[in-house]
Amino acid sequence: MQQGASIILTYLKLVNMTNLRNCLDTASIYVGTYAKYNNGSLFRKWLNLSDYSDHDSLLTAMYELHKDEQDPEFLLSNYEGCSLFEKLG
Repeated sequence: MQQGASIILTYLKLVNMTNLRNCLDTASIYVGTYAKYNNGSLFRKWLNLSDYSDHDSLLTAMYELHKDEQDPEFLLSNYEGCSLFEKLG
């Protein structure tokens, strides 16, 4: 095992998993696109990560939100919730 991976695993043992799960349950991202932003539009929406069962369902929601663009390039301009490093045991 590489030294960096060992340090990460040691750190994860310190994380209070209940706090981490609560953190992930309340995390959200503010999703827009670069095209809209570059054209002066501030059209974005907060998406709660707990509303989606996996990566694919989140991406589907993001594409649905910006279905007016042929190939949207997503801009995640903000987030709410916690960072792994804020949730020590």
